[in-house]
Amino acid sequence: QLSNLSLGLKDLITLQAKGKYVHKKETPDIQLSIDIPKTHIEPVFQHFIVEPFKTQKPFLPSLELGGAFSANVALTSNELGRRVMGHYLWHEGELVSKENGFSFKGIDLDLPLWYQTHKPKAGANDLIGQLSIQSMALPLLPEQSLKIPLNAGPNRLSVRSPTVLKADAGEIRWGPLTGSSLYSSRPTLETSLTLSAVELGPFLSEIWSRSIQGTLNGTLTPILYAGNTFSSKGKLNMRAFGGDLVFSDVGASGLFTSTPLFKLNAQVNDLHLDLLTRDTSFGRIEGILNGRILDLEIAHRQPQKFDLLLETVKKKGVSQRISIMAVDNIARIGGGQSPFMGFAGVITSFFKEFPYKKIGVHATLDNDIFKIRGTIKEDGTEFIVKRGGLSGVNVINQNPDNRIRFQDMVKRVKRITADKGGPVIE
Repeated sequence: QLSNLSLGLKDLITLQAKGKYVHKKETPDIQLSIDIPKTHIEPVFQHFIVEPFKTQKPFLPSLELGGAFSANVALTSNELGRRVMGHYLWHEGELVSKENGFSFKGIDLDLPLWYQTHKPKAGANDLIGQLSIQSMALPLLPEQSLKIPLNAGPNRLSVRSPTVLKADAGEIRWGPLTGSSLYSSRPTLETSLTLSAVELGPFLSEIWSRSIQGTLNGTLTPILYAGNTFSSKGKLNMRAFGGDLVFSDVGASGLFTSTPLFKLNAQVNDLHLDLLTRDTSFGRIEGILNGRILDLEIAHRQPQKFDLLLETVKKKGVSQRISIMAVDNIARIGGGQSPFMGFAGVITSFFKEFPYKKIGVHATLDNDIFKIRGTIKEDGTEFIVKRGGLSGVNVINQNPDNRIRFQDMVKRVKRITADKGGPVIE
């Protein structure tokens, strides 16, 4: 019999236990009640989490934790198996990462946990808990509070109702969520995500130099996590630039490592090139753009693999015209010379833009090798831009087998878009 047993690590944590231990040759019979009184969380976090795992999980040192934690747990072990049931509590907590731009303040968590090695009895009631956050600040979302009910069953934790997050406009609905096999080597999570008229302006302002109007709608369900890999089914529809970008097969791997990898496919429908290129240093293009991108992989905030196909299509009432600057930049990105060299440059004195019949690009990236091809082929010639009249200009892919390191291509694009002047006329 154990009564008022107390174990402690000086200045870190104290554990109190009572119950019984019956030694048996086959399987000991253990019934213990364990309590951890309120304990400051920061020293425990640093000693048991950050120091042992900071090399394996580089994001850990950037986390700031505050508040106190406590626990009350019942442990049972006998010939039927082992079971641990209880509640872990976080009082007046705080979780902040300045490096990643998020903070959670005023955290009160009652986390129910249930570990069991044998089959549970039929009709066993779940353990009930709750997560409450007074102030939650996430990138690109307004500051808000949060309250989530929690249910725990044998080796399972769930949120049975959706959690609604407010955006500047629209709504983000996450869940329900179910976590299974939580104490095994391969825990799994299943949830869903629904976006309703979420305004894209705040998101696109991070990557786009001018104000963009657009919305994001759609549902990803189910979203599955297993083996440190996320996968999803469903589609998200981004309405912007007068058209649609439809994202599917959204997934990620290695999320909790230093090199997470994000994956998706996308379909481009009826984008207005005028809205896309207006007031950019690339040059103005008018027309409608369709296409797709397959097997896009992004690591370290840059692509490492994709298969991109983009083509313009005729649409009644929409002109197809391209500026001199855009023609010149397309040719230079494709690895060719400016089409306005020599005598051809004389025409730029009379024209600022030209009609075109079609623009078509097929680009791939794999193993840091970038290749770009034209999709328009006539009489053995491969065109990236096919002129639309006598005054138009063709952009011919003069080296269809061209290959270039992707970083060199990025440098080339930066040089081109940084030059706000027109083409040099010789």
